[in-house]
Amino acid sequence: MVEDLRIRLVQDGGCSTEPIDPGIVTQGLAGFGADAQAAGEAAWDQLAAVAPSCDADRAAWAQGIATTVKSLSDLEQVLGTSDQPLDIPTFAGDADIRDVSALAVAQFDRLHQIIVDPAPAQASPHWLGAGEAVVVKGLRQKASTGEAIDVVIIGDSLAKHGIDVPVLRNSGIDVFNAAVAAASETAQVQLLDTSRRLLPQVSTIVWELHTHRMFIPCGGPDPRFNTVLAARDSVFMEVSEAVDVDPYELILGSDPMNPQRSLAGYNLTSENDSGNGGALEGRDAERIELQLRTDPIRYDNPTVCQERINDVGDNVAALVADGLRVVIVVAPQSQQLADLHPEGRAAHAAVVADMQAVVTDNGGELLDLSTAVDDSDFYDLTHVNAAGRVIFTQEVAAALQAD
Repeated sequence: MVEDLRIRLVQDGGCSTEPIDPGIVTQGLAGFGADAQAAGEAAWDQLAAVAPSCDADRAAWAQGIATTVKSLSDLEQVLGTSDQPLDIPTFAGDADIRDVSALAVAQFDRLHQIIVDPAPAQASPHWLGAGEAVVVKGLRQKASTGEAIDVVIIGDSLAKHGIDVPVLRNSGIDVFNAAVAAASETAQVQLLDTSRRLLPQVSTIVWELHTHRMFIPCGGPDPRFNTVLAARDSVFMEVSEAVDVDPYELILGSDPMNPQRSLAGYNLTSENDSGNGGALEGRDAERIELQLRTDPIRYDNPTVCQERINDVGDNVAALVADGLRVVIVVAPQSQQLADLHPEGRAAHAAVVADMQAVVTDNGGELLDLSTAVDDSDFYDLTHVNAAGRVIFTQEVAAALQAD
């Protein structure tokens, strides 16, 4: 059952037209009880229903795979290894292909460990977010090569798309970019724990942060930045032997609707396995307009979350105590975004000064790039485009090469 699930869900994306042996689920879940058998059969039926949409309806295909993953999550709960139901969003096709693929891969990997070797997975009740799934797989692949990595980058999409890993590597910096889009600071640090466990030779941490995030209310979860669950508790972290027995390729196979396009291009390119994210081209006027409608809410009577800044200092202190060099990078910020605050750029500069004090007091370094990039070199209010990426990367490289 596990091997057939790998082929049909992960490799073929649900598009295989080969007949399904009805005895596969019965054999695969033998000994797990009648409820598990029923849940497994339901998931298998759902997977079988995906194939007709593969060549006809991209959105229906993506939603079909997502629904299959939900069924597999339900099976996981019946098996007693998860007490946290998975809430699958509605996928809209092309824009979500990358995420639904990573979700499928993550869920398969968990079930593989549950059914083949139940012990490790039973200690992990948490679902792994799609962004982390791709990054952790890259970390595991990198660890399996034995290649030395000196620097790990953590952060969110600003670092994922703003720092060009091949450029750093060509500068003699051995680096892995473990940044994850939309990850909270907590999730970023938890993913760093995984990075250090898999790449124990790392000596330098580059942590991208930006002042915009410091205006999120303390204790008030922002759905845009808290959609990723704790990677630290994921089965991926604890099952070290999975590096050797991983049953699918790092790049997660090909898009069944477009075999020329890598599903993993979002976080890991086939040309470079160091977590490099793609450059964002030009300026996206439609996205900027959307941000201008939503982001100003944060600046209605804005207050800085000092607790969040203090947490950064505490994490820096812990990393420095472990003998690591820690470089906090304040990401480039557009003037257009700064102007949303009633006090403009000055309010953000005050946050940078506060961060500087907390970071340096705890033995870290701070690289302030908040004003390093002109608005013309931003893709939207927060992300640099390809031109801004050059500046961002050059500044990070210079800081890492400094004594």
